[in-house]
Amino acid sequence: MKFNWIGSLNTETGLVVVWHTAPHKSMNDLLKTELFVGSSSPSTDFMPLFLNNVLNTKFKIIPGYKSSTDTYLLLERGELQGRVSTGWAGDKNILEPWLKENKIRVLVKLGMARHQDFPDVPLIFDYMRTPRDKQVTELILAGQYWGRPFVMPPDVPKDRIAAMRKAFIDTTRDKQFLAEATKLGLELDVVTGEEIDVLLKRVFETPPEIIELARKAIAGDAP
Repeated sequence: MKFNWIGSLNTETGLVVVWHTAPHKSMNDLLKTELFVGSSSPSTDFMPLFLNNVLNTKFKIIPGYKSSTDTYLLLERGELQGRVSTGWAGDKNILEPWLKENKIRVLVKLGMARHQDFPDVPLIFDYMRTPRDKQVTELILAGQYWGRPFVMPPDVPKDRIAAMRKAFIDTTRDKQFLAEATKLGLELDVVTGEEIDVLLKRVFETPPEIIELARKAIAGDAP
């Protein structure tokens, strides 16, 4: 809370994707039918574990893959049925061609906000059953909202922070910058420093019992 958040060029949106041969057509099917997904590290385990424990989804996690690329390769070969991607920006090069060829389906978005590339795909918050479910999910996904932020240390004079925030926003509206971002294929979904401040304040006010529920859920223990 002592840091000065300048802004982020993007938000990060996770996705639940399934191969076109899987029987799952929607998020509701994940509540009834087991889905085999690959895992390459604990950082890819935590979200399916969390969803299993909070929403009673039926992800069957198959561990031991060396990388996300390996899990996608074996998804294509039919050894796996799906994957919980922790970020569209990082997986876009693999997933976008498959989407265009109708080889995969996106069942739900795992993020804090709607994503411009998936206007018709439901957000995970659409499936929250209780205020508690919503609060604990927001705690888990909050970091994705500010993507890869720019930050300055504590105790920087307020006028300098204001100047940097303005310069950041001005840059994101600059035609030359936007042209270069398009050329490089960069995902732009700008978040301001003020918006980060608001969400951080809300997250840091999360009650201890909700924090404990989140801990248990990502550890694989039912809340």
